[in-house]
Amino acid sequence: ARGAQRVLRVGQPSLSFPGWTAIGTGAWPEQSGVSSNDIERSIELDTIFSAAHRGGLDAAIVGSAGWRTLFNPEDVELHLLSGPSVYDSLEDILAFDERLVGTARKVLLREPRLALIHLLGVDTAGHGFGGASAEYVQAAVAADRLIAGLIASIDLSRAAVLVTADHGHIGSGGHGGHEDVVRRVPLLATGKGIKPGVYADAGQVDIAPTVAVL
Repeated sequence: ARGAQRVLRVGQPSLSFPGWTAIGTGAWPEQSGVSSNDIERSIELDTIFSAAHRGGLDAAIVGSAGWRTLFNPEDVELHLLSGPSVYDSLEDILAFDERLVGTARKVLLREPRLALIHLLGVDTAGHGFGGASAEYVQAAVAADRLIAGLIASIDLSRAAVLVTADHGHIGSGGHGGHEDVVRRVPLLATGKGIKPGVYADAGQVDIAPTVAVL
């Protein structure tokens, strides 16, 4: 009732690094050159974190080590945790997201002007058990609970919150292809500056300019 929702189309290939780059820059892989998860350099385009830094606004990312590869630590404060070493323990997967959200809570107490919090549990469970598995559902329910707890701690009269994903998973697990279940992800938004309602489909590259406007 208080939020906005729409479906976003993910670019090709539907992998994590290209998705993170699209979210952070508003550019598809064709423009960014980030077309795989094997990139070992910072993004060469402007990012919402760099723009915030130039404007004197502090920014933070809470997530896994890959964010250090893509986003310049001079522009954004990084709080990165090592993820589960194996994908076949749902207990370890869920415990990691709990630890990550504990870190995120501490970061949010400082009220950065821009923060990105990346939960890994749903993706990890997809790789380990498949996108059609009970474990995948359990990871999604757990992520929903953790996100709800974070949002409850945020003053939505002063801040906007966007919830999305970099990609989906096929039934047997995995992503990178063109299947709808992989290339269609949700975007939910609530808080200051957000007009509630259901909106037409858009692109993953529309996140960065939306955040910039907010």
